[in-house]
Amino acid sequence: MAQEERTAITSLPRVEDLPIAEQGYDQQRVQDAFEAFRRHAVQLQAQLRVLQAAGQGAHVDPTGHAVRMDSLHLIREAAEFADVLERDAQRASAAQLSRTEQEVRGKQTDLGKRESEIERFRQESERQRAEIVNAARNEARASDARAISADGSDVTVLVVPTDEEWEIARQALAVVRGSA
Repeated sequence: MAQEERTAITSLPRVEDLPIAEQGYDQQRVQDAFEAFRRHAVQLQAQLRVLQAAGQGAHVDPTGHAVRMDSLHLIREAAEFADVLERDAQRASAAQLSRTEQEVRGKQTDLGKRESEIERFRQESERQRAEIVNAARNEARASDARAISADGSDVTVLVVPTDEEWEIARQALAVVRGSA
């Protein structure tokens, strides 16, 4: 029983266990250490009440009233201890929820940045693809007319390949043969 009581007490924080941040000790860890100290003190008070009640019963034959009073003190201390534990649990839960919400907000911000970066990459890739397609169309040497306007443009621009020198030479030959 004594061994169980010793292990039930929370351990006190040590200064060596507190991490040092850029501007001194980490504030959250210091607050946690003080909360652990306060819980430890409450546990010691509750155990002291139990020992006092047990010690009073060993020396004096307890009356019904004394036993009831000791029981009431023990119940009050147990209720106070339960209240402390509940407040601690609520604070820890609120702190964890706050940290989780902050982490989620950070992840959402990162996700938004990445989404905008991906959209920029997509737009740049689409622009480069259009340039490459247009360059390929412009470089193609076909005997037929080809479109050089951008896809989806309202006006279609065509390039019709011709060999003007050859056409001038043919027409000049026809003139010379016809007049001779």
